[in-house]
Amino acid sequence: GQLTLRPFPQNARRVPRVTDGSVTVDASELIDVDLDSNDLHARRDVKTVTTAQKGSDAKPASPGLFNDRDPIYGQAAEFWYASATKQAHYVGTAEARARVQQQPKAQPSQQAATSDSSSVVAVDIVVANDQDLTAKGSVESVFFLTDDKSATPGTPTRYRVTAETLSYEDAARAATYTGAPVTITSADGETSAQRLVLTLAAEGRALERLDATGDVH
Repeated sequence: GQLTLRPFPQNARRVPRVTDGSVTVDASELIDVDLDSNDLHARRDVKTVTTAQKGSDAKPASPGLFNDRDPIYGQAAEFWYASATKQAHYVGTAEARARVQQQPKAQPSQQAATSDSSSVVAVDIVVANDQDLTAKGSVESVFFLTDDKSATPGTPTRYRVTAETLSYEDAARAATYTGAPVTITSADGETSAQRLVLTLAAEGRALERLDATGDVH
């Protein structure tokens, strides 16, 4: 009940690739597929592309850490995918951390300052249902949020956060960072603390609240 794909040992020109229509996985060493559950395990130089699940005519959900329109790209040394729960697990190393990022289709190769750009880098990253996310180990996240109270309402502001752990729950619209310490940097300045919680507005992608606790500077 298991299919294992490997590159041809001599002069390999094509790496193993598996897709179920919404998730495409490439790996340079192997991909194991459980033929009963469609669960998947990939190893070495893993690259993934996850496409939007909703139809193009559906009303877009209010974007959180990721939106439901643009592809999500992943990189890792090792990768697991649970088909039933649509949970993706990326594992990297201290030298080459795993990465999950989203960039609008119109600008796939540019670091454009849009409110739909996001990236998370860490040793261990788990993405559930394309929205909820947990990360641990040298976490670095970059994203753009709007602030309706700023001098230029609606203009995205770039935030960069470094921490040891990150937990984002889309239902609560909250990203919780812990670390030694957590540091958040934006055009407004820099804040560090032992724990940082960012809460997004219910509609749109605006920062509603920032709570910092523990040795705050």
